[in-house]
Amino acid sequence: KRYQTNTFSTIASFAMIRRATLRFFTKPRCGLCIEAKEQLEHFQSRSPVPFDVDLVDITKPENSPFFDKYQFDIPAAEIEGEGVFIHRFNEESTLQTLRKWASKQPKNASQ
Repeated sequence: KRYQTNTFSTIASFAMIRRATLRFFTKPRCGLCIEAKEQLEHFQSRSPVPFDVDLVDITKPENSPFFDKYQFDIPAAEIEGEGVFIHRFNEESTLQTLRKWASKQPKNASQ
Protein backbone atom coordinates (compact mmCIF):
# COMPACT_ATOMS: atom_id res chain seq x y z
CA LYS A 1 0.00 0.00 0.00
CA ARG A 2 1.42 3.38 -0.98
CA TYR A 3 0.84 6.46 1.15
CA GLN A 4 0.26 9.93 -0.19
CA THR A 5 2.85 12.45 0.86
CA ASN A 6 1.50 14.47 3.74
CA THR A 7 2.27 14.89 7.42
CA PHE A 8 -0.12 12.19 8.58
CA SER A 9 1.14 9.55 6.15
CA THR A 10 4.75 10.39 7.00
CA ILE A 11 3.99 9.92 10.68
CA ALA A 12 1.97 6.77 9.88
CA SER A 13 4.92 5.33 7.97
CA PHE A 14 7.06 5.75 11.09
CA ALA A 15 4.47 3.70 12.92
CA MET A 16 4.94 0.89 10.41
CA ILE A 17 8.56 0.67 11.52
CA ARG A 18 7.94 1.03 15.26
CA ARG A 19 5.08 2.35 17.37
CA ALA A 20 5.65 4.46 20.43
CA THR A 21 4.70 2.89 23.75
CA LEU A 22 3.31 5.18 26.40
CA ARG A 23 3.70 3.72 29.89
CA PHE A 24 0.72 4.79 31.99
CA PHE A 25 1.39 4.51 35.72
CA THR A 26 -1.66 3.86 37.84
CA LYS A 27 -2.93 2.03 40.91
CA PRO A 28 -6.25 0.58 42.06
CA ARG A 29 -8.92 2.91 43.45
CA CYS A 30 -7.37 6.04 41.95
CA GLY A 31 -10.06 8.42 40.70
CA LEU A 32 -7.61 10.68 38.87
CA CYS A 33 -6.15 7.60 37.15
CA ILE A 34 -9.58 6.51 35.88
CA GLU A 35 -10.26 9.99 34.52
CA ALA A 36 -6.83 10.28 32.90
CA LYS A 37 -7.12 6.79 31.36
CA GLU A 38 -10.46 7.70 29.75
CA GLN A 39 -8.99 10.93 28.35
CA LEU A 40 -5.90 9.08 27.13
CA GLU A 41 -8.01 6.42 25.37
CA HIS A 42 -10.05 9.13 23.64
CA PHE A 43 -6.86 10.93 22.56
CA GLN A 44 -5.28 7.65 21.39
CA SER A 45 -8.19 6.99 19.02
CA ARG A 46 -7.56 10.26 17.16
CA SER A 47 -3.84 10.89 17.65
CA PRO A 48 -1.86 11.67 14.46
CA VAL A 49 1.00 9.59 15.90
CA PRO A 50 -0.16 6.02 16.57
CA PHE A 51 0.94 4.61 19.91
CA ASP A 52 0.33 1.74 22.29
CA VAL A 53 -0.45 2.10 25.99
CA ASP A 54 1.22 -0.09 28.59
CA LEU A 55 -0.73 0.08 31.88
CA VAL A 56 1.61 -0.24 34.85
CA ASP A 57 0.07 -0.88 38.26
CA ILE A 58 2.70 0.56 40.60
CA THR A 59 1.38 -1.50 43.55
CA LYS A 60 2.49 -4.82 42.03
CA PRO A 61 5.78 -6.13 43.46
CA GLU A 62 7.42 -6.36 40.03
CA ASN A 63 6.78 -2.63 39.56
CA SER A 64 8.35 -1.50 42.84
CA PRO A 65 10.86 0.87 41.15
CA PHE A 66 7.90 2.73 39.68
CA PHE A 67 6.14 2.75 43.05
CA ASP A 68 9.18 4.45 44.54
CA LYS A 69 9.20 7.00 41.74
CA TYR A 70 5.45 7.68 41.36
CA GLN A 71 3.73 6.76 44.62
CA PHE A 72 2.63 10.38 45.19
CA ASP A 73 2.46 11.42 41.53
CA ILE A 74 -0.06 9.23 39.74
CA PRO A 75 -1.43 9.14 37.24
CA ALA A 76 1.75 9.65 35.28
CA ALA A 77 3.06 8.65 31.86
CA GLU A 78 6.39 8.21 30.10
CA ILE A 79 7.55 7.45 26.59
CA GLU A 80 10.98 5.80 26.61
CA GLY A 81 11.71 7.25 30.04
CA GLU A 82 10.71 10.79 29.12
CA GLY A 83 7.94 12.22 31.29
CA VAL A 84 4.74 13.00 29.42
CA PHE A 85 2.33 14.07 32.15
CA ILE A 86 1.86 13.79 35.86
CA HIS A 87 -1.31 14.00 38.03
CA ARG A 88 -3.60 14.85 35.08
CA PHE A 89 -3.66 13.87 31.41
CA ASN A 90 -2.26 16.65 29.24
CA GLU A 91 -3.05 16.30 25.54
CA GLU A 92 -0.58 18.98 24.43
CA SER A 93 2.43 17.49 26.23
CA THR A 94 1.43 13.98 25.11
CA LEU A 95 1.27 15.02 21.45
CA GLN A 96 4.50 17.01 21.74
CA THR A 97 6.33 14.01 23.24
CA LEU A 98 4.92 11.65 20.60
CA ARG A 99 6.01 13.97 17.78
CA LYS A 100 9.47 14.27 19.32
CA TRP A 101 9.63 10.47 19.54
CA ALA A 102 8.49 10.08 15.90
CA SER A 103 11.09 12.59 14.67
CA LYS A 104 13.87 10.43 16.15
CA GLN A 105 12.77 7.28 14.33
CA PRO A 106 14.76 6.15 11.26
CA LYS A 107 13.25 6.97 7.88
CA ASN A 108 11.67 4.06 6.02
CA ALA A 109 14.01 3.28 3.09
CA SER A 110 11.10 2.13 0.90
CA GLN A 111 9.57 5.60 0.70
